[in-house]
Amino acid sequence: MADLPRDTFGRPLASLRLSVTDRCNLRCRYCMPEDEYVWLPRTAILTFEEIGRLVALFAGLGVHKVRLTGGEPLLRHDLSTLIGMIARNGRVDDLAMTTNGLLLAKHAATLRGETLETLAQRTTANARQCFGPRIDSML
Repeated sequence: MADLPRDTFGRPLASLRLSVTDRCNLRCRYCMPEDEYVWLPRTAILTFEEIGRLVALFAGLGVHKVRLTGGEPLLRHDLSTLIGMIARNGRVDDLAMTTNGLLLAKHAATLRGETLETLAQRTTANARQCFGPRIDSML
């Protein structure tokens, strides 16, 4: 295995965070801070094959942790296919996804069949930070 790339402080970079979409089903300041958010055109979003190649390249450099993020990653059509592609990379031993959880029930059965090690869901406390007092009426 190659030496891990290092940041400017000399720390090894063993993890890769990939945004699979800029879309989100919420309007918090974290994902969409601008009042008039302009979505990226589809042609500007990496394909699953391109993401798979990036993961393979970084894994070849020693990265072994991959976290899928967004926007809201569950809005990406056929996300379970991408999860399966990454899970089959033998050098990746920690595959995770961050979600706001609103679409989780809809996708849980499909995700259950894939090798998704960790699922980080934004908690109500974090949601209050994004939305302020309005969150109580949304929950």
